[in-house]
Amino acid sequence: MLWGRPRASGFLLAMTLLTAFPLNVTQPRGSAPPLNVTPAGGSAPSRRAAGAAMAWAPVIGLLLGALAAGFAVVAAAGNNNSQEPFWPAAFKRVVSVGALDTRDGTARLAGFSNHGAWVDVYVPGVRILSTYLEATWKLPSDPEPRALDGYAYWSGTSFAAPQVAAMTANALPAAGSARQAVLDVLAQATWIPGLGPALIPEPGVAGLSAVARLSAVAEAD
Repeated sequence: MLWGRPRASGFLLAMTLLTAFPLNVTQPRGSAPPLNVTPAGGSAPSRRAAGAAMAWAPVIGLLLGALAAGFAVVAAAGNNNSQEPFWPAAFKRVVSVGALDTRDGTARLAGFSNHGAWVDVYVPGVRILSTYLEATWKLPSDPEPRALDGYAYWSGTSFAAPQVAAMTANALPAAGSARQAVLDVLAQATWIPGLGPALIPEPGVAGLSAVARLSAVAEAD
Protein backbone atom coordinates (compact mmCIF):
# COMPACT_ATOMS: atom_id res chain seq x y z
CA MET A 1 0.00 0.00 0.00
CA LEU A 2 1.20 3.45 -0.90
CA TRP A 3 1.13 5.11 2.48
CA GLY A 4 2.34 2.18 4.56
CA ARG A 5 5.82 0.76 4.93
CA PRO A 6 7.70 1.55 1.69
CA ARG A 7 7.44 -1.47 -0.57
CA ALA A 8 8.84 -1.72 -4.08
CA SER A 9 5.40 -1.33 -5.68
CA GLY A 10 4.57 1.86 -3.78
CA PHE A 11 8.09 3.18 -4.27
CA LEU A 12 7.70 2.88 -8.03
CA LEU A 13 4.14 4.18 -8.03
CA ALA A 14 5.14 7.42 -6.33
CA MET A 15 7.96 7.96 -8.80
CA THR A 16 5.80 7.10 -11.81
CA LEU A 17 2.98 9.43 -10.90
CA LEU A 18 5.22 12.38 -10.17
CA THR A 19 7.34 11.83 -13.25
CA ALA A 20 4.24 11.79 -15.40
CA PHE A 21 2.52 14.84 -13.90
CA PRO A 22 4.84 17.83 -13.41
CA LEU A 23 3.43 21.00 -11.89
CA ASN A 24 4.84 24.37 -12.89
CA VAL A 25 4.71 26.91 -10.06
CA THR A 26 7.63 29.22 -9.28
CA GLN A 27 8.56 29.53 -5.61
CA PRO A 28 11.88 29.29 -3.72
CA ARG A 29 13.19 25.73 -3.50
CA GLY A 30 11.84 23.82 -0.55
CA SER A 31 8.70 25.90 -0.02
CA ALA A 32 5.34 24.51 -1.05
CA PRO A 33 3.53 26.28 -3.90
CA PRO A 34 0.51 28.20 -2.62
CA LEU A 35 -2.91 26.81 -3.50
CA ASN A 36 -4.91 30.04 -3.51
CA VAL A 37 -8.59 29.83 -4.41
CA THR A 38 -9.91 32.85 -6.31
CA PRO A 39 -13.54 33.90 -5.78
CA ALA A 40 -15.90 33.31 -8.68
CA GLY A 41 -15.91 37.01 -9.44
CA GLY A 42 -12.16 37.14 -10.09
CA SER A 43 -10.53 37.64 -13.47
CA ALA A 44 -10.50 34.83 -16.04
CA PRO A 45 -6.74 34.23 -15.68
CA SER A 46 -7.02 34.08 -11.89
CA ARG A 47 -9.95 31.66 -12.10
CA ARG A 48 -7.94 29.44 -14.45
CA ALA A 49 -4.98 29.54 -12.07
CA ALA A 50 -7.21 28.63 -9.14
CA GLY A 51 -8.71 25.76 -11.11
CA ALA A 52 -5.25 24.46 -11.99
CA ALA A 53 -4.15 24.68 -8.35
CA MET A 54 -7.20 22.75 -7.17
CA ALA A 55 -6.69 20.12 -9.88
CA TRP A 56 -3.09 19.62 -8.75
CA ALA A 57 -3.89 19.43 -5.03
CA PRO A 58 -4.21 15.59 -5.07
CA VAL A 59 -0.81 15.27 -6.77
CA ILE A 60 0.83 17.53 -4.20
CA GLY A 61 -0.90 15.52 -1.47
CA LEU A 62 0.50 12.32 -2.98
CA LEU A 63 3.96 13.85 -3.06
CA LEU A 64 3.91 15.00 0.55
CA GLY A 65 2.48 11.70 1.75
CA ALA A 66 5.10 9.71 -0.18
CA LEU A 67 7.94 11.76 1.26
CA ALA A 68 6.57 11.44 4.78
CA ALA A 69 6.34 7.65 4.33
CA GLY A 70 9.97 7.38 3.27
CA PHE A 71 9.51 6.89 -0.46
CA ALA A 72 12.00 8.15 -3.02
CA VAL A 73 10.40 10.55 -5.49
CA VAL A 74 11.91 11.44 -8.87
CA ALA A 75 10.40 14.25 -10.96
CA ALA A 76 11.05 15.89 -14.32
CA ALA A 77 12.58 19.37 -14.06
CA GLY A 78 10.40 20.74 -16.86
CA ASN A 79 10.85 21.88 -20.44
CA ASN A 80 10.72 25.68 -20.28
CA ASN A 81 14.46 26.41 -20.80
CA SER A 82 14.29 28.34 -17.55
CA GLN A 83 16.14 28.57 -14.24
CA GLU A 84 12.88 29.18 -12.36
CA PRO A 85 12.04 26.31 -9.97
CA PHE A 86 9.49 23.89 -11.42
CA TRP A 87 7.17 21.86 -9.20
CA PRO A 88 7.07 19.20 -7.85
CA ALA A 89 10.69 18.72 -8.96
CA ALA A 90 11.90 21.71 -6.96
CA PHE A 91 10.75 20.35 -3.60
CA LYS A 92 13.82 19.92 -1.44
CA ARG A 93 13.53 16.13 -0.96
CA VAL A 94 12.50 15.32 -4.53
CA VAL A 95 15.14 14.20 -7.03
CA SER A 96 14.90 16.79 -9.81
CA VAL A 97 16.04 15.58 -13.25
CA GLY A 98 17.00 17.81 -16.17
CA ALA A 99 17.74 16.69 -19.73
CA LEU A 100 20.99 16.38 -21.64
CA ASP A 101 21.50 16.32 -25.39
CA THR A 102 24.07 13.60 -26.11
CA ARG A 103 23.43 12.99 -29.80
CA ASP A 104 26.85 14.16 -31.00
CA GLY A 105 28.76 12.13 -28.42
CA THR A 106 29.16 15.01 -25.98
CA ALA A 107 26.92 15.90 -23.06
CA ARG A 108 25.34 19.35 -22.98
CA LEU A 109 22.14 20.84 -21.65
CA ALA A 110 19.16 20.11 -23.89
CA GLY A 111 17.83 23.32 -25.38
CA PHE A 112 14.41 22.90 -23.78
CA SER A 113 15.47 21.70 -20.31
CA ASN A 114 15.00 23.70 -17.17
CA HIS A 115 18.22 24.09 -15.22
CA GLY A 116 19.75 25.70 -12.16
CA ALA A 117 21.02 24.92 -8.68
CA TRP A 118 17.69 23.29 -7.77
CA VAL A 119 18.16 20.52 -10.39
CA ASP A 120 19.82 17.49 -8.79
CA VAL A 121 21.07 15.66 -11.88
CA TYR A 122 20.95 15.77 -15.69
CA VAL A 123 20.34 12.68 -17.83
CA PRO A 124 19.97 12.16 -21.61
CA GLY A 125 16.54 13.39 -22.68
CA VAL A 126 16.74 14.02 -26.44
CA ARG A 127 15.49 11.36 -28.88
CA ILE A 128 15.00 8.67 -26.26
CA LEU A 129 13.61 5.40 -27.58
CA SER A 130 10.35 4.44 -25.89
CA THR A 131 7.03 2.79 -26.60
CA TYR A 132 4.32 4.14 -28.88
CA LEU A 133 1.26 2.88 -30.78
CA GLU A 134 1.13 0.07 -33.26
CA ALA A 135 -0.92 1.62 -36.06
CA THR A 136 -0.74 3.54 -39.32
CA TRP A 137 -0.52 7.31 -39.58
CA LYS A 138 -1.18 9.59 -42.51
CA LEU A 139 -0.98 13.36 -42.60
CA PRO A 140 -2.81 15.21 -45.40
CA SER A 141 0.59 15.96 -46.94
CA ASP A 142 1.79 12.33 -46.82
CA PRO A 143 1.62 10.45 -50.13
CA GLU A 144 1.22 7.10 -48.31
CA PRO A 145 0.33 6.01 -44.77
CA ARG A 146 3.26 5.39 -42.45
CA ALA A 147 3.42 2.31 -40.25
CA LEU A 148 4.00 2.82 -36.52
CA ASP A 149 5.78 -0.21 -35.08
CA GLY A 150 5.20 0.40 -31.38
CA TYR A 151 8.33 2.47 -30.73
CA ALA A 152 9.24 6.10 -31.22
CA TYR A 153 11.91 8.63 -30.25
CA TRP A 154 10.92 11.22 -27.68
CA SER A 155 12.46 14.31 -26.11
CA GLY A 156 11.79 15.95 -22.76
CA THR A 157 12.74 15.89 -19.11
CA SER A 158 9.88 13.42 -18.64
CA PHE A 159 11.99 10.94 -20.62
CA ALA A 160 15.11 11.70 -18.58
CA ALA A 161 13.52 11.29 -15.14
CA PRO A 162 12.38 7.65 -15.58
CA GLN A 163 15.99 6.60 -16.17
CA VAL A 164 16.94 7.90 -12.73
CA ALA A 165 13.83 6.25 -11.27
CA ALA A 166 14.86 2.92 -12.82
CA MET A 167 18.42 3.21 -11.54
CA THR A 168 17.11 4.04 -8.07
CA ALA A 169 14.75 1.06 -8.09
CA ASN A 170 17.61 -1.22 -9.14
CA ALA A 171 19.80 0.14 -6.34
CA LEU A 172 17.12 -0.34 -3.66
CA PRO A 173 17.77 -4.02 -2.71
CA ALA A 174 21.45 -3.42 -2.02
CA ALA A 175 20.92 0.02 -0.46
CA GLY A 176 18.30 -1.15 2.02
CA SER A 177 16.31 2.08 1.96
CA ALA A 178 14.92 4.45 -0.64
CA ARG A 179 16.98 7.35 0.66
CA GLN A 180 20.22 5.39 0.47
CA ALA A 181 19.33 4.16 -3.02
CA VAL A 182 18.95 7.75 -4.18
CA LEU A 183 22.29 8.71 -2.61
CA ASP A 184 24.02 5.72 -4.23
CA VAL A 185 22.67 6.63 -7.67
CA LEU A 186 23.53 10.33 -7.40
CA ALA A 187 27.03 9.41 -6.22
CA GLN A 188 27.64 7.95 -9.69
CA ALA A 189 27.18 11.35 -11.35
CA THR A 190 30.04 13.24 -12.96
CA TRP A 191 30.32 17.02 -12.95
CA ILE A 192 29.80 18.96 -16.17
CA PRO A 193 31.42 22.42 -15.83
CA GLY A 194 28.90 25.20 -16.11
CA LEU A 195 25.96 22.83 -15.70
CA GLY A 196 26.15 20.39 -12.80
CA PRO A 197 26.01 16.64 -12.04
CA ALA A 198 25.18 14.31 -14.91
CA LEU A 199 24.40 10.62 -15.27
CA ILE A 200 24.79 9.05 -18.70
CA PRO A 201 23.52 5.46 -18.63
CA GLU A 202 25.11 3.23 -21.25
CA PRO A 203 23.86 -0.12 -22.56
CA GLY A 204 25.31 -2.92 -20.49
CA VAL A 205 26.13 -0.80 -17.42
CA ALA A 206 25.87 -2.94 -14.28
CA GLY A 207 22.79 -2.23 -12.20
CA LEU A 208 20.76 -0.79 -15.07
CA SER A 209 17.86 -2.99 -16.12
CA ALA A 210 17.15 -3.97 -19.71
CA VAL A 211 14.15 -1.63 -19.80
CA ALA A 212 16.19 1.29 -18.51
CA ARG A 213 18.99 0.51 -20.96
CA LEU A 214 16.50 0.60 -23.82
CA SER A 215 15.13 3.96 -22.67
CA ALA A 216 18.62 5.39 -22.22
CA VAL A 217 19.75 4.91 -25.82
CA ALA A 218 19.38 8.08 -27.88
CA GLU A 219 19.59 7.74 -31.64
CA ALA A 220 22.25 10.00 -33.20
CA ASP A 221 21.02 12.13 -36.07
